[in-house]
Amino acid sequence: MGDTAAEVDQALHIASQVLPIALGGLAMFVPGVSAITPFLPLFTKVVQAADVVAGDTGKPLLDVIQDVLNHLTPGAPAAPALSPTAPAPVDRQAGAT
Repeated sequence: MGDTAAEVDQALHIASQVLPIALGGLAMFVPGVSAITPFLPLFTKVVQAADVVAGDTGKPLLDVIQDVLNHLTPGAPAAPALSPTAPAPVDRQAGAT
């Protein structure tokens, strides 16, 4: 599982470098695309939150995404793994070889 987490981190790092450039080019042809660019750093946080929820609950990916979206939506149920009183997440890479 440590390899998967490292691959996700690497993919997010590459995406954070490439997506702003790609969206800038796309914005020349599609009006309004440039409005997405300021929100790209939030994508990394959402993926990290999904990783925490998945590790805590063991739910399938679509359920994890729904839990994170609910947590971020005012009035929707909060994900216990993301609440301020949740125990610290376990570092799954610590035991990886």
